[in-house]
Amino acid sequence: MQISLTERTDWRARIRQHLCGRHTLALILIAASLIIQWGIVGRYAWWNVPASTPPILLLLLPVLVALLTIGVKTKRYLFLYAFLLLLLWFPKTDLNLAAPLHAMKTAPETGISVMSWNTYLWDEYDTEEMYELLQSKQQDLYILNEHFYKDEENRDVYLTERQQQFEEALPDYEVLTDDQFVILSKYPVIARELAPSRQAMLVKLQVGERELVILNVHLVPHLDLSHSPLSGDFWEANQELYELRQQGFSEIRGMMSMLDPDDGLIVTGTMNTTALMHDLDQEIGSLHDASAKSSSLYPATWKMQGLGYWWQVDHFLHNDKLNVLHYELEEHAGFSDHKAMLVRVDW
Repeated sequence: MQISLTERTDWRARIRQHLCGRHTLALILIAASLIIQWGIVGRYAWWNVPASTPPILLLLLPVLVALLTIGVKTKRYLFLYAFLLLLLWFPKTDLNLAAPLHAMKTAPETGISVMSWNTYLWDEYDTEEMYELLQSKQQDLYILNEHFYKDEENRDVYLTERQQQFEEALPDYEVLTDDQFVILSKYPVIARELAPSRQAMLVKLQVGERELVILNVHLVPHLDLSHSPLSGDFWEANQELYELRQQGFSEIRGMMSMLDPDDGLIVTGTMNTTALMHDLDQEIGSLHDASAKSSSLYPATWKMQGLGYWWQVDHFLHNDKLNVLHYELEEHAGFSDHKAMLVRVDW
C-alpha cells in the first residue's frame, strides 16, 4: 500500500506538533524556574506554602523532562533541557554528594564539641532521662532552644525556667537561660544579648585567648496550620509570620554586623527554613554550612508526624575563622522531632 504525499505531510506535521508541545513544556518549566529563583524565593509570604514541599522532590522536574524523550527520535534537546533544570534546582535539594567521602572519615577527638538541638517542649518531656541524655553526650557546648511549654487547650506558649535543674545535672557547665534559649558551656560567658523579636540570642564565650560568638536561633514557623488554606485567616496569619521571620533575619544581620571580624562565629538553631524557602546567603550573609561535612546524603533534620525526615530546617553555619572537623546528626526518639546536630570545630 502506498502512502500519498498528502498523508506523509500530515504525518510529519503531527510529529512536529507533538515535539513542539514537549519542547514548549520543557521551556516553560525552565522559564518558571528562573522566575521563581530570581524573583520569588524569599520575597513573598505566599511562596512559603509551595516551598514547604520536601526539597528533594525538586529532582522530579528534570526527571519529568527526561521522560519526555520516550518515543522521540531526536532526544538531545530534551536531555539538554533536563540537564539545565538539574543545574538550576540541584543546589536547593539539600543533597550532599560529598557524604560518601565523609562517611569514611573517623570522628576526631580534637577541637570544640558542640551539640545544637531543638528539644521537645519542656513540660511534656522534662524528665530525668533528658538530663541523662545531655550528660552522656559529654559536649563542650550545648546550644538548645524551644525551652518553653505550650498549653495545648488554648495553644498559648509560656516560658519556663530550668536553671536549677541544669546546674544540678551538669555542674561543670556555665548555665545560661534566657527566654526560650539555653546555653550550657564549659567556657566562660562574657556577653549576651536577646534580639527584640526574641528569635535569636547572641552569646560571647571566652575560649582560651580567643572569643567565640554564638547566635542561637529559633525563627517562628513559616506556616500556621491551625487555619484551613481555603480561609483568609490562613493567608493573613502566614503574612504576619513572614514579616516576623524577616524581622528575625534582619536582627541576626544586625548582631553580626557589630562583631569583631577576628571572632569565631557560629549561627545555629531551628530556622524553619529550607533552601527552597529562602536564600540563607542573602538573609544572613556568606557563612559556611557545616552540613556539607555530613556523612548523610540527605541531611534532613525535622520530621512531620508519620512522614519521616524530609526537611533540613535546622542549620549550623560558621564564618571563615572556624573550621568544621566533623558533623553528624543524631535522632533521639521520644525527646524531639528534630535531630540533634553534633559538630566539632576549631580555629
